[in-house]
Amino acid sequence: MWRDQPRPAPREHDEHDLQTLLPLLTTAQRTWLLEAVALADADHPWVARRLQAPRRRGIPGVRSGSAGALVARRPNRALADRRRPGRSTSERRARYALGVCANPPVTDFVAGGYLLVQPYHPPQGRPPSMMPADLLPSPLLTSSSCLAEILPSEWAFGTWLPAVSREERERSASAWGIPANAIDGLIAWAAERVREGRVLHDDAFADVEVAREFAATFLPRRRDVRLLGLGLRREQVAEYLRDVARRDEVAFHGCGAPNGVRDGVARGLPLETGGQDLGYEVTDVVLGQARDSWLCFPVQHQIRDELAIRPGSNGLLQSYEEAARVAEWCATNDVGCGPSVWRAWRIVEYDVAPR
Repeated sequence: MWRDQPRPAPREHDEHDLQTLLPLLTTAQRTWLLEAVALADADHPWVARRLQAPRRRGIPGVRSGSAGALVARRPNRALADRRRPGRSTSERRARYALGVCANPPVTDFVAGGYLLVQPYHPPQGRPPSMMPADLLPSPLLTSSSCLAEILPSEWAFGTWLPAVSREERERSASAWGIPANAIDGLIAWAAERVREGRVLHDDAFADVEVAREFAATFLPRRRDVRLLGLGLRREQVAEYLRDVARRDEVAFHGCGAPNGVRDGVARGLPLETGGQDLGYEVTDVVLGQARDSWLCFPVQHQIRDELAIRPGSNGLLQSYEEAARVAEWCATNDVGCGPSVWRAWRIVEYDVAPR
């Protein structure tokens, strides 16, 4: 068997390639790579080192301790010590089970935009640490474009990134059941709505009505599509906009990349009425789309054990208190790839077709 063959001595350029690659990988990607190497050779020196990437530095000027602060990794015990005094783990679990954790009124939240999403089905055969089946349902709801199919998206609404190939557009459209002969009309529709300001770049719909218009025009036969609104706590808006600007200055060299969710938040408009509260998701919004969710990384068991917090039956967190603590945990523990601005977003669902 190939596994019984003697392992060749490590090559210098392999080590160099690894050290170059590691800082670019997410926690989830490093976990996958570690498991793949261990499967091939459990005694490989990279397995013993657990493929730890060099620690990233925070961004100067971003306030430490805030929900989205970029801070150096600290012992998890420090975060556990900041739990609300006088409340035991069992009591917190009981409060979670009874659903009595505090939730601010929806009027306290500013709309970052609205999305059409397909429920996400975690893949079969995934490692136990990734989206653990004992904590997460299938399907689940997420606003993360690194997990679910989400519209708007750059394949049809792109206003800044280089042109997407026709083949990629057709592949992306097919995931929504949109025929290839409808793509040109869709792109023209999208460009006009972007010019009107009713679509925020390629990141979010500006209001519920334009999302419904898109669904009625291009997705008339889909019954699994959900219309979600993203809301950020109003008191966090100024800090969030400042942190995103500083992150983008470092990550994108001040190129002024469009960010639709950022622009949506900057409008200061409340979430539209008539929706149903679903819960909260902790995400890092990059280039406008909620690309990274805390669900993208193998941290759910650790957060359950340390904070006594677990997702609800739809995959979302059920209180703002819990979501804010998870956001702080992700920032404190350096979750993500590159500078991150973790925030707790309120998720509100609206009818795709008006009643």
